[in-house]
Amino acid sequence: LHFIKEMKRFACTKPFMICGDFNATPNEQVYKHYISSTSPHLNSGYATYNKIEPDFTSWKYRKEGESKYTGDYIWYCCDDFKMTGLLKLPSVELIGKIGLPNEKYPSDHLALCAEFRVK
Repeated sequence: LHFIKEMKRFACTKPFMICGDFNATPNEQVYKHYISSTSPHLNSGYATYNKIEPDFTSWKYRKEGESKYTGDYIWYCCDDFKMTGLLKLPSVELIGKIGLPNEKYPSDHLALCAEFRVK
């Protein structure tokens, strides 16, 4: 929450994006704060483009068991950018039963990629 305020102060009137692993699922308070922030107003790239967040951006097996969740995002100021394209994420079937990482996908997180036009 403090991070958004600092980004606003740092960026002032400049367009900005925040991308990465936020370790927060869509039902957590951090996500809800980003979505409901009014200054600056931030959109989640995948949720905006697809009308819903992906089923998962990370899928791994650990000692504790399976962990499959969405915790990676591309946040952007909707006043400054227009999204023009988005990388389609692989399906469970394409990834395979062992989850991530594997020989096709070398990270336990999927790569997110979007194309934007500055307004």
